[in-house]
Amino acid sequence: MLRRKSVMKEWGISYALILLIPLITIFINYSYNTKIIQKEIMQAHELILDNLKDNIDLLMDEEWKMFSNFYLSDRIENLVYAQTKDADFHFDARMLMKELAAYSVGNKNLSYWLYIEDKDYIINSMGGHKSLNIYNSQKLLKSDMPEYEMWMEFLRGDYTNEFLFYDGLYSSKAV
Repeated sequence: MLRRKSVMKEWGISYALILLIPLITIFINYSYNTKIIQKEIMQAHELILDNLKDNIDLLMDEEWKMFSNFYLSDRIENLVYAQTKDADFHFDARMLMKELAAYSVGNKNLSYWLYIEDKDYIINSMGGHKSLNIYNSQKLLKSDMPEYEMWMEFLRGDYTNEFLFYDGLYSSKAV
């Protein structure tokens, strides 16, 4: 009888060991596969971030070229330093609107504005108007626009040597 208990005990231990082998294998495979999946996810995220960085760099380069092109333009200088809004002012404004519209064709997700503070005049690819008119048209599109005074305070800010991203409500600067 003692021998029989010993045999049963050995069989029980053997049986338990045989059952542990698949459990151990499952645990090892799970750990290994988890590491592989995490590594693949990280590589995919890195690739996405690298592509996003490249796209942003490309857009910023295009913006810098556009900025340089228009900043060096005599047309902007004429508009900013014009004494009155005479025929020459309106001609330069119209030509700038055409240039902005032509540039905007390739960059449909961007809009370029020039605010001339002392004349309270905004020029973009769609036209040139007093700031209140532009504000009211923007307010029709975006009902949650800030109040006119806050919007004007934003427009009057100093953004020297900065790109400015503005969606009508919030802004962010990129130097």
